[in-house]
Amino acid sequence: VFFGVIVAVVWLRNRRTGSLLALLGAFALLGSWSAALEATHHGVCYGQQTIAGRIDSVRHAAAFTTLVVNVSDCAGQPARFRSLLTVSPPTILYSGQEIVASVHLAKIEPASNPGEVDRLPAFLLSRTIVRGHIERNRFVAVTPPSSWQLWMQSKRERLIQTIEAQGNNSDASALLLTLAVGERAALGDDMEDVFARSGLAHVLSVSGLHVAVFAFAMLWLVRAILTRRMTRLFRRVEARRLAAPLCLPFIWFYVAFTGFQEPAIRSAIMCSAILAGLASKRRNDPLNALMGSAMIMLAVDPSSIAHLSLQLSFISVAALLIVAPSLAPKFSSPHTDDHPIQPWQRLLKSLWRSISATGTASVAVTLSTAPLLINAFGRVSLAVLLSNIVTLPISSLLTLLSAGG
Repeated sequence: VFFGVIVAVVWLRNRRTGSLLALLGAFALLGSWSAALEATHHGVCYGQQTIAGRIDSVRHAAAFTTLVVNVSDCAGQPARFRSLLTVSPPTILYSGQEIVASVHLAKIEPASNPGEVDRLPAFLLSRTIVRGHIERNRFVAVTPPSSWQLWMQSKRERLIQTIEAQGNNSDASALLLTLAVGERAALGDDMEDVFARSGLAHVLSVSGLHVAVFAFAMLWLVRAILTRRMTRLFRRVEARRLAAPLCLPFIWFYVAFTGFQEPAIRSAIMCSAILAGLASKRRNDPLNALMGSAMIMLAVDPSSIAHLSLQLSFISVAALLIVAPSLAPKFSSPHTDDHPIQPWQRLLKSLWRSISATGTASVAVTLSTAPLLINAFGRVSLAVLLSNIVTLPISSLLTLLSAGG
């Protein structure tokens, strides 16, 4: 760490290439040390045990609830490891709660079925060593959830009840809840498989698409309100500079409402960087925002570098920023002279630009993420090359309406 600080000071003073490479090396060493420290564990126990720990994350499904618990005590002995636990029937628990549970712990084994995703390496990096199952009456929540978590849960339950009461189509209700707040518990396996085969599984999680659409819709709305309602005192300041910081609480509230899902957090960090640039009248560099988001995520959770979700997120955005612009000339509209064109011709050109932009983005992301998907799932959907062109505008509109509502 001391070496990294010295190199950073030297680089900030002269900014030579050698200093920059040394700074990158210092960051790599610091990251390796942080990851090794995070993976350190002790006191691991197996079999029927009584454990105590703090809930790190919660995921709800139709038949059970999945917990990741930071175990601090196992069989009366101090411990430091994580356990992947399922609770059935499903029950409402919250991250941050301390629990005591009687559970049968078993070692997490590597994947053995063809095509199955092997999550063991990522588990080991994050100290997730064992897994187990808890019956509902075999655990006690020692600490209550916070008041804001209870308030959020009450609003989610009210939203679910409202959506389910509005229609008689359970699939439509489940899809709307998924687009709005990432509630995938009601989605059946058949619908999940349909989206996976069509290459549109990313639509079903609260990802960068959801947060970005919501963020820039809020920016447009707040800017429009300020433009119409600003007094003469504020008219000397560009409305967008005032609107950008005002949007940040709404963005992070939406991320909190959807359960602090990692893709949403990554997108919110990037959106925050872009909005901060707008507020300070600085030109935004998308690659800087992307790398800044990566540094923050890895500083908080070094082991997440092995998570497929993080890898796909950052490779997809990098492909949009680097690969898609290089493909754009291949899909550009043919050259036309400067003669006036008819309105219908202008409409066709605009439509072609939209289709080509979505098409180049789809090709860039598909080609860039295909190796990861093939390695993880043993298949990749080529239908995504066409399905994204049709569904991305529709899903963006649905996301805006559902998340905004």
